[in-house]
Amino acid sequence: MIMDLDFNIILIAIGTLLYIAVSGLFAIRSKLIYNKLKRQVKLRTLVELNIIVSAINVIAPFRAGGLLARTYILKKLHGIPHKINFTASTLEQMIDLAIQAFIAVFCVYLVGIGQEIELVSKIIISLIALLGLILLFFWGGMKGITHKSMLIIESMIPRKIRHIIKKKTNIRKDNFMELINLIQDREDKILFFLGFILATIFIYLIFPIPFYLFVYGFGIHLTITQMFVVFWLPLFLGRVSGIPGGFGVREGSMIYIMSVMGVEAAKATSLTITFRVLTVGAIIISGLILSAKYGMNIFKLRKEEVKKNDDDKKKSK
Repeated sequence: MIMDLDFNIILIAIGTLLYIAVSGLFAIRSKLIYNKLKRQVKLRTLVELNIIVSAINVIAPFRAGGLLARTYILKKLHGIPHKINFTASTLEQMIDLAIQAFIAVFCVYLVGIGQEIELVSKIIISLIALLGLILLFFWGGMKGITHKSMLIIESMIPRKIRHIIKKKTNIRKDNFMELINLIQDREDKILFFLGFILATIFIYLIFPIPFYLFVYGFGIHLTITQMFVVFWLPLFLGRVSGIPGGFGVREGSMIYIMSVMGVEAAKATSLTITFRVLTVGAIIISGLILSAKYGMNIFKLRKEEVKKNDDDKKKSK
């Protein structure tokens, strides 16, 4: 009995560590994008930055916090222009939404969940992301419609607010045009598009493995298909909820789906809470350690940026 308990704890511990490692796999996709955009960033650096991004996305009150931090670090330490980072982040977010939508539909089909989980509006949003990705790569009129859209949006925003946004973010209309040029003016854009999607699918197939170890560690009997559904469907629902870290949405969905599959409520709740507490805690701790390596406090990112700007002004004088 003691040996079984120790073995289960070992499985859960390995699952926690593996969750951090697998999270770093998304750096492979980032590496592909930066290489295609003719910018060299070490894979190790992107792995570390992706973990920092994951930590900030849990802590920050808005979902884009982690991506802003990655842009800040890459610009500060590697001199990579904002437009390159903006392009990479846009592609990653669009493909994630698009593929996760199809995974969600597949998961609902597999477990036979009907109207208990409302997915229609979320899937529509995700399909729009896929359509946007295709247009971004292949539609020649994308630059024109984007420019006109930016002018309309700009005319609707008060001048003072426009000035503040430009000053604080350093993002201009031209950045959006440059983003489209970077993607469309490529001879190998079809291979780039397909490679991008295949790399994402490969990572998505591997990503649930740490959760499998937790399930076995808790002695819960689920098939591989069921474990895939329990991991991915709540993750998608948490992502499109707009809540940082998907807190509440992911946990409630995981417990509900496992109960539909016949898992006892107590076991499902215990597994869900343990999995989320350990993995989220490990990501935050890892993110704090790695951010310190880059001389940054992820709780005070804005202060760091202001200090840098003040230093730059002093040097210019």
